[in-house]
Amino acid sequence: LLLRHLPVKSIVAFSRCCKTLRHVCQDPTVWKLLCALAWPGCRRSELVDYNNSWRSMYIDRPRVRSDGFYVVKWSTLRYGTDEGHGSKEPGKNFFRPVIITCMYRTIYFIDGQRFAMITTNTDSLQPDQVVRRFKRCLANRKTKQSFDNQRAGKPGTMIQGAVFGLHGIKSKTVATTVTYTLEANPMAYPVQTDMRLELSSTCPGSNDRLEALMHTTGREEHDTLFQCELPPRPYSFIPFQGGQVGARILALPGWPECHIGDTMPRAAPEGPAEGVAVE
Repeated sequence: LLLRHLPVKSIVAFSRCCKTLRHVCQDPTVWKLLCALAWPGCRRSELVDYNNSWRSMYIDRPRVRSDGFYVVKWSTLRYGTDEGHGSKEPGKNFFRPVIITCMYRTIYFIDGQRFAMITTNTDSLQPDQVVRRFKRCLANRKTKQSFDNQRAGKPGTMIQGAVFGLHGIKSKTVATTVTYTLEANPMAYPVQTDMRLELSSTCPGSNDRLEALMHTTGREEHDTLFQCELPPRPYSFIPFQGGQVGARILALPGWPECHIGDTMPRAAPEGPAEGVAVE
């Protein structure tokens, strides 16, 4: 009974103590419960593809993880106002400021259907404060109302920069959708955001990468659908266990090497093939 309430890493560590505990940790009822939490509504008939084993199903079947969050980081480049000072030639300004901002998006899959997302920069929210912000938002009574509204097809509310929506997974594709209004202006027209992500693993069963396939805002029936720029790198999984979440987010690649939108010139790759143009 106790094993059903432990995280998977603790169950694996517990099974390494001795042969008896290894046998106990392989109890199918434990893994059946974990599968039910990962894929609500999963049935025994689905075990055919996994050697009729709940444990094999939990390890081999793609799933989003809830013991941490997925993070992608990039940088944006924008120019300041051309004030015309210091121009030695017509149309050129040697004092035009260039501003590079480190952006990051964090997705937290709470359970089999609900998820939370924060898109911000290091100036507005330091990475080491992300976990605290998620906990504070989930404790807010408006958050439950936002999830209930999403299930009923109504818009939720952005709370302290975080939005809350629903997600589903089919094979390796994760689909997320969220409709929300700003907390400061709840009467404004709601914003709808949809994403398609592909789940992958760096090692068997890790499920620690999400590749962005599609990201849209707006609604097609209202002629407001807009295709957003996709991150140049996949989302990386950052577990809660181990601490130093902020340091691990800052250590991720993506700044200042890559950019979205107005990009900085990149160095040409070494040794391009003949006849291939290099941007």
